[in-house]
Amino acid sequence: MEATDHRLNYEGRIVRDWVKQDVRLNWPATRLTFRFEGRELAIAMDGQQSQFDLLIDDQLQGVIKTGQGMHTYPLLQWPTPRSVKVELVKRTETYDAMLTLDALVTDGVVSGLWQQKPHLLFVGDSISAGMGSESNKRECSWEENLNSSNARLAFPAKTAALLGATHSQVSYSGLGLLRN
Repeated sequence: MEATDHRLNYEGRIVRDWVKQDVRLNWPATRLTFRFEGRELAIAMDGQQSQFDLLIDDQLQGVIKTGQGMHTYPLLQWPTPRSVKVELVKRTETYDAMLTLDALVTDGVVSGLWQQKPHLLFVGDSISAGMGSESNKRECSWEENLNSSNARLAFPAKTAALLGATHSQVSYSGLGLLRN
């Protein structure tokens, strides 16, 4: 299924390329949501070394750490078919590159999840981007910053959830407000 398929709900700033049938993004907290019924699901993307939280039925299942270039990343695999809500949320910032979501690879059925909700736009810095939000120390190496940053836990996502709204965030770190 192509990344531009109408059943896939994106939240955040994205660019749909209808000719190539892919979706590009780079802002933290950009989210892909849909309902899935089946046994196996993967996503083909050039993740530009960013990270995503994988949530199944609103529960964190793990972190997808991507590499450079187009790869297929497994999202779930079960012995018997299940029906679940799937969310993929970009944890990290990508300063200098656009990620490309190419397609979902599945044996199952994907359906859309659409809701009418207010939408909020946040413009901010490293705090709103969630830089180091899972860290328990002040001084972090670049890798520690990357691995402890999570836009899904930052105040824009939390505020939107409390208000029952969707959100987009334009957050860019200055690397120094609180760390290093």
